[in-house]
Amino acid sequence: MIVLDDVWDLQHIRPFTQMPMERSRILITTRDREIATKLKAEEIVVSKLSSKQGLELLQNWSDITNVTPDLKEINRVLDGHPLAIKIVGSRLKQGITPTEWLSSYDSITNIKEGRRAELRDDNLSVCFDLSLDSLPDDDRNLYHALGVFPEDIWVPQTIVSTLWRALDNNLTDSDCLDMLIDLENLALLELQKDGDERVVSMHDLLHSYNRHKLGQNYQPTQNRLLEALGDPYHLPHPYAYRQYAYHLQQADRLAELIPLMTDLNFLKAKLHATDPAAFQQDCDAILNALPTDQSHPVIALMRSFWRVSAHVLSQPNHHNQLYNQLLGRLGLHQQNHPDIHTLLEHTRAEAEADPTPQLILTQPTLDPAGGMLQSILKGHSSDIRGAIQLQNGNILSWSEDNTLRIWNPDGNPIASLLGHSFSVNGAIQFQNGNILSWSKDATLRIWNPDGNPIASLLGHSDSVWGAIQLQNGNILSWSDDHTLRIWNPDG
Repeated sequence: MIVLDDVWDLQHIRPFTQMPMERSRILITTRDREIATKLKAEEIVVSKLSSKQGLELLQNWSDITNVTPDLKEINRVLDGHPLAIKIVGSRLKQGITPTEWLSSYDSITNIKEGRRAELRDDNLSVCFDLSLDSLPDDDRNLYHALGVFPEDIWVPQTIVSTLWRALDNNLTDSDCLDMLIDLENLALLELQKDGDERVVSMHDLLHSYNRHKLGQNYQPTQNRLLEALGDPYHLPHPYAYRQYAYHLQQADRLAELIPLMTDLNFLKAKLHATDPAAFQQDCDAILNALPTDQSHPVIALMRSFWRVSAHVLSQPNHHNQLYNQLLGRLGLHQQNHPDIHTLLEHTRAEAEADPTPQLILTQPTLDPAGGMLQSILKGHSSDIRGAIQLQNGNILSWSEDNTLRIWNPDGNPIASLLGHSFSVNGAIQFQNGNILSWSKDATLRIWNPDGNPIASLLGHSDSVWGAIQLQNGNILSWSDDHTLRIWNPDG
């Protein structure tokens, strides 16, 4: 049993759905019903906690065994909301009594709304306020500052410390870590180890709460973070390079990113810290922010460059390839675009000064950015036997590496279809969107449109070389075992 909790993005599930699941199951929790619909999963609607369940959970989080009338009243106020119960229970565990909590709750709701909060969302906001009430004002403001980070992203502790120390120059890194631990103890964020560093995340409701609390200070706080991150050529962490466009855009400073997209020093620094996909996202952010009647040819060319070069620059030795990729794919455009000309002049001069022995292109002999070639799809490890376009516009390919792969129209990988044990000889898509593949392993397999396995068709004793769907919906296949076989569409 694999449990995936609080899923919001279908892409986060795909790696798990590619595994053979004949003897396993995946349990997914989500508040987005569309996730279940797209996966064609069995849907189980979970209602809010009952009063009894809420009280038991509150006792677990607070370590309170004696059920008093005040504890019951807190449970009634929280109305079965697990996040609120977790936060309030953690606060009670810190030493505040149920009576004191209720008194503070009544005071805050009367001040905030002139009435007692009754709606669950009202209660959530009050619960957040009460948990933060134990902190000094400065610490509360630092917690609210976490609202500047993207939602559902694990942020490195070093980046959080960078922001907090920019807002309070008396803090040390040790102070920041202590505060993060205190906030985790109050269930106001999550702090985990990721390799050698700690990373921070918070529930999306807490993220929205903090962003709301920042109010008019939201953009100024973004600016403080950007100033603290410093020189874009020497940003302190891969997170900063990957999310630099986001923070510039949130600070209404995205225009500052445009000249960096043709600055060789920035390209080298960012590529060292991230990958070509991060550059494509930057270009998309710039292009999507333009008015509908405007374009930016240079940024469009750079986006095309990163797409057609991705198969090379994603490799471990990409730093040695950047010069020739730029010279070979952008050379045809330098006469029409001064920014491209300046970039290539800098590239050529630096390549010639590099003491590392290497061949340097003198002519733009590679497929040009902005040309007929849109992208190169790289992922198969053996000869590719064929490809088709799926009904939703994605691309399906199959190979002698025993796999099929799904790519989006831009050529970015979406899913690997694993299951065949020998070369895949072909594939088709049914009208209902499902995919049928056949293989040298003597089997046919049916997959849903996302690439999740549905059924294996077993019966042939030698390589299967073709299949079609008949008018009545059945499947006809033929094989080196001298037979044809008819199957129903369910396998």
